[in-house]
Amino acid sequence: VIRVGSRAFRLSGFHLLFACILLSVLPQVVYLVTRNVTLQLNWQHFGFRWHLDEFFSGSGGGNCGLPGNEDCHGALPANRTFQPGIAAALWSVVLGLLLHANRGERRVQRLLFLAAWYCTALSALAKGAPGLVLPVVIVVATLGATRRFRDFARAEWVGLALLFGCVCLPWYVQMFMRHGPPFTDRLLFHDMYKRAFEHVHDTNTGDDVTFRYYVWQLGYGLFPWTGIAALGMLGWLKFRDEAEDAESEQMALFALWFVVAFAMFTISLTKFHHYVLPAVPAIAAMTGVLLDGAFGAGEPTRARQSLAPYLLLLTISAGLLAYGAMRLFPGSLSGRLVAASPPPGSLVQAVLALGSGLGLSVLAYRRFAARTGPSQAANAEGALLGVGLLAAVAPVLLCGRDLSTTFSGDIDASARLVHLFSYNYRRPWPTESLNFDGIMLGFTLASALVTATCVLPSLRRHALIWFCALALVWSAWGLDVYLFKAAPHWGQRETLLAYYAARKGPDEPFVAYQMNWKGENFYTGNHVPAFVSSGAKFKTWVAEQKAKGVRVMFFTTEHGRVSTLKSELGNVREFKTLISKEQNNKFTLARVEL
Repeated sequence: VIRVGSRAFRLSGFHLLFACILLSVLPQVVYLVTRNVTLQLNWQHFGFRWHLDEFFSGSGGGNCGLPGNEDCHGALPANRTFQPGIAAALWSVVLGLLLHANRGERRVQRLLFLAAWYCTALSALAKGAPGLVLPVVIVVATLGATRRFRDFARAEWVGLALLFGCVCLPWYVQMFMRHGPPFTDRLLFHDMYKRAFEHVHDTNTGDDVTFRYYVWQLGYGLFPWTGIAALGMLGWLKFRDEAEDAESEQMALFALWFVVAFAMFTISLTKFHHYVLPAVPAIAAMTGVLLDGAFGAGEPTRARQSLAPYLLLLTISAGLLAYGAMRLFPGSLSGRLVAASPPPGSLVQAVLALGSGLGLSVLAYRRFAARTGPSQAANAEGALLGVGLLAAVAPVLLCGRDLSTTFSGDIDASARLVHLFSYNYRRPWPTESLNFDGIMLGFTLASALVTATCVLPSLRRHALIWFCALALVWSAWGLDVYLFKAAPHWGQRETLLAYYAARKGPDEPFVAYQMNWKGENFYTGNHVPAFVSSGAKFKTWVAEQKAKGVRVMFFTTEHGRVSTLKSELGNVREFKTLISKEQNNKFTLARVEL
């Protein structure tokens, strides 16, 4: 209840859902209207001007005419009949039908279905066909498998159609009206249909892209949860008839969610590591159910005020375990190299860190952990869980081996995590400056040790919380160390920062030479002369700039193209490279005094 003065307004999930829908649709409608009406504020022509849709092609903001940019010019849509204003009226009608049909709807199940379809419409707007097909297939499969045939009529299919119409379709339809068949040929047929049923955009040619492909990627992406997550996925087998038990029905949803998502992207001929991400929430949910049962009833600590120091001790303990295990091998926490090699290990430091980590865990258990005595009925299931947790050590060790050991003819082990986010898998790992093999081994051994400790019934709850703390440390290290150190080699931010730091002013331009990576466009607001191919056009442009009085220019290019750049520039007063391979193993920046 919200009170405004003397009035009280009662809000519910209905109001929240339809507020989100309105916030998603109304801006699109308003924008479409503005394509046919312009507010003019000059004195000669003050007021609204109604007109047919008109737009400009090319990059404005002073970029028109720069090499690599299209000349700016006015353009007309491919289809001038279906004007944006007409589209705005149509989608407003669809939105009105949706609101009218559900104006009195307060049933929780129906609202939840509508909320799910709203999220589906958003995902289809963002990712196209997979965003629509995947949720719909999962829902249909779940309703059929759990024999909830009555819910087929309650699933708000009309609501899905209306939501899809007013949330998702406005952009697709208007893009087609503006650009015509080239839009659908590229996006729908090439980037969606052919990507699923033909090999397009492949950057993993020669790799094993069979059933095992996404098994590997899930293993790396879920580390160090790999073993426990695999055990959690098997947990749905112990549940009863889905039609008679709510918890079993939920587990059936999660299991079918995983199977449908995994199968869909495994069948797709074009494969990228990150495609299997939609299966991860289902795995996480099943793992959560496993952990909930393994934790048992009761509080984790003897008193609520003990929870914070207990978790803090376990987190520090987990970090010391990983660090101590790392010191058994060459390597460093930050991946730094000394004379092109990882720093040597230290047995003394390893023993001290491992001993301190184990000691803090024992201290936390004795001082703060609540003692639980599992009932006799739970012992049989607990023993089976213990066997499963022992088996879960093997996947952790296997994934850890791949993340820390580079095999002949394979990619660098340290690159496997970056490949979960990147697109071009042939980009080399910066072996000149980074090596994470040691710390990867440290986390692997620490994860295996803590997982094995979970086998003991008397320590299981404590060990599982300890494992969660270790996973938290792994996530923090991955975000703040691994990705932070690797990022400069997969982008151009540092290159542009070096340019802005070195230039004396905008009269010393930044030029992209034989580049088409788009980072150079992004970080300069597209204000960059870009030469994808060089030759006479490039030489002529440089000569023109020199004739205009430009004396210093900065060129960004790939390291392997520096010699070609020097050759095409000819005799210059000074050519100085500002970015080394240790700073960015792909791109460099050169300051050239003409």
